[in-house]
Amino acid sequence: MRRPGIWQKRDQRLLATTAPRAKPTPGTTTNRKTMSDQKPSTGAIDRTSAIGTARFAYEFLSAALHEHARAQDPTDPDISSAPGLYLIGHGIELTLKAYLLGQGMTPRDLRKLGQNGHDLMKAFDAANSRGLGCQLSDEQGELAALEVLNESYAVKEFEYITTGATRWPRFSVLSSVACKLYNSVASRVGYNKMLAVFASD
Repeated sequence: MRRPGIWQKRDQRLLATTAPRAKPTPGTTTNRKTMSDQKPSTGAIDRTSAIGTARFAYEFLSAALHEHARAQDPTDPDISSAPGLYLIGHGIELTLKAYLLGQGMTPRDLRKLGQNGHDLMKAFDAANSRGLGCQLSDEQGELAALEVLNESYAVKEFEYITTGATRWPRFSVLSSVACKLYNSVASRVGYNKMLAVFASD
C-alpha cells in the first residue's frame, strides 16, 4: 500500500512542474529547465543505490515470510502461495541487483540479464562472476530450488494466471537460499539488517 505522504509530495511536484509559469519580469533571466530539457528516467532503480536496493530486498523477503505464514497449507506447511513465491523471488532479484550495483553495473547493464533483468539465474551467475562467492548446495537442493523458482518468476507466472502444469519449489529450501544470498550481500553493501533463516514448521 502506497504511503499517502509520498504520493502527496509527488502530486505537488507534478503540479509545480506542469502549472503555467509566470512571465519573467523584464530585465531578469531564469535558469529553470523545462520538462523537455530534463533527461528522462530509465526506471525506478536509477534513483536508488546498492544500499537502497538492499533495503527493498529486506522488506520484500520479510513480507514473503509473513505471506507464507498466512497462507500455509495445513496438509503441507512447506507449500507456499503464488504471492509468497513472487515476494521471495523479487526479494532475491533485488538482493542480487544490490550487489551488482555495488560492483559498478548500471541499470542498463542489469536489464540485459535476460527477461528484461528478471532472470534470477543470470543475475546469480553475474554476481558470482563478480566476486559474490555465494555457493548454493546441490545436496540440499538449494540450486535446484532457485532454478525451479526462476522458471516461473522470470516469465511472471506468479503475477498472471497461466494454464498447464508447473513446478514450485519447497519454501523451506528456497527461504534458506534467500537468507544466504541476502545476508552475504547486505554486509557487503553496508546495509546492517540481517535475516534469520526462514523455517516452515
